[in-house]
Amino acid sequence: MPAPPIRTHPFDLMRAGYEILLDVVAAHGFEAHEPRWALAGDEAEPALDAYGRGQNRALGEIARGDRGIELVLHRRLRPPTYRLGGVRIGHAALMRGGGAGELAFPAATADALEDFRAVASDLRRWGGAFVGM
Repeated sequence: MPAPPIRTHPFDLMRAGYEILLDVVAAHGFEAHEPRWALAGDEAEPALDAYGRGQNRALGEIARGDRGIELVLHRRLRPPTYRLGGVRIGHAALMRGGGAGELAFPAATADALEDFRAVASDLRRWGGAFVGM
């Protein structure tokens, strides 16, 4: 009987995704914040168990001052939310406001990191006003 596939801890996946996004935004002063759970129990095994059952989400943020990219992993990356001061806007709306035609996100693959690569591509092409390029 073959061994079950090794699953990546959601926080490790989030950190790997951060590296992809930081390639685009770090030069503009953005920094990654430590991932956390949506439900209480940041360090507890029950939070990870709840994630496996689909009852919890891994949250992450890359920010600079009053600007932030809010990230949610729930089996795969959900559409990012962008925060500018007290205003929050979804990925598609921000990119279309930047002149986007066709978006790379969401990626059409099972590779979880491809979604982060797609967001990075969209930011590089259409997110200059938000990033501060």
